[in-house]
Amino acid sequence: MVLPGAIDTPMLTQKIAEIGTTEEAVAERLSLVGRLGRSEEVAEAVVWLTSRKASYVYGHLLAVDGGYLAL
Repeated sequence: MVLPGAIDTPMLTQKIAEIGTTEEAVAERLSLVGRLGRSEEVAEAVVWLTSRKASYVYGHLLAVDGGYLAL
């Protein structure tokens, strides 16, 4: 299972505008790397998990969250 964090999407951009903050402020609170994730980064994790390279990976929760769970 892939657990995406704060990913730069139109929906997140809209929510950020609605609450009156900035992407930088959200990224600072929701990732260790200081930026929002890209959808391509989540897609790459999914591709890897569905490839033969991950053939021995079972029952794992893969966080693609810029370190949010480590905060």
